Amino acid sequence: MFDRIIGAPFDRSFTPGSRRCGILHAGTQGQPCEIPWIRIDGRADGRSLVVTAGVHGAEYPGIEALVRLSGTLDPTSFTGTVVLVPIANLSAFEGRSAFVTPVDGRNLNRSFPGSPDGSYTERLAHSLSEEFVSPADAYVDLHSGDLVEALHPFVSYCMTGHTDVDTMSRSLAHCFGIETIIPFASKGREGLSHVAAALGGTPSLLAEIGGQGVWREHEVAVFLAGISNVLRTTGMSDDTLPVPPPRDEYSGLDWYTSAATGLWRPQISAGEIVVKGQTIGTVSDYFGDTVKLVAADHGGMCIFVLTALSVRKDDAIAGIALP
Repeated sequence: MFDRIIGAPFDRSFTPGSRRCGILHAGTQGQPCEIPWIRIDGRADGRSLVVTAGVHGAEYPGIEALVRLSGTLDPTSFTGTVVLVPIANLSAFEGRSAFVTPVDGRNLNRSFPGSPDGSYTERLAHSLSEEFVSPADAYVDLHSGDLVEALHPFVSYCMTGHTDVDTMSRSLAHCFGIETIIPFASKGREGLSHVAAALGGTPSLLAEIGGQGVWREHEVAVFLAGISNVLRTTGMSDDTLPVPPPRDEYSGLDWYTSAATGLWRPQISAGEIVVKGQTIGTVSDYFGDTVKLVAADHGGMCIFVLTALSVRKDDAIAGIALP
């Protein structure tokens, strides 16, 4: 059973063993904006962990994982506070919208830390940043490939240049349980949820598994196990952390975008090792004439690829993790 309240999760004092849920109403230029959350206090006061999902509304494994966890996480198994936000972007979830918030067409995961005076999405990002992420001692954001993306599972953390934050973020990434790890430099990626969090002083990670508008039991299980590992790594849980297998930590990520609007025909798959100069795919016009043959600038592993035939200019079409 949950105690239902209105407001932000950190507005209330610590109560051992309590389960509370609520709706944060973020005023946005006359557009209703609600952020549902669950707060579970452990057996004793301590650190806080915030976990979000549904920043992109059609990325489902994380949403399912957090809804389940809200009812199964045992308060006696940890200290401190766990705050879960299963659907951070209700507008996108209800609209089954890929990538963007339907209200203003903006990508929430390019909008952090947001603005209290900006567009709908910028104000939503601001509320998530100020009321959830900033007060936390650690932050995890769960993602997947979107409706038209095939994806190889990976974890990312941000290198800010602040040793304490970077060390903990890297530890969280390595403990999570996904083999492929990609560190992001902060420059040029400031709008991403976990990057903005780290730049604000909160150790954080972004985890990705699944995609194409479905969720599978094994994907949900990976996320649930990952959150359990994060609780151990932060010291919130006394359980022994399993010795992790070796991880593949890449040096960065090459993003490829479409040069034109038209038809996209990929020639690589998620998880495939790509060599420099290999054809990634082709963009053609609506008559089938090739506009751009896209080749890999560097070798690496394909971690995501656009699977839709339809493509717009500047759409992301592939991502290759660099060794």
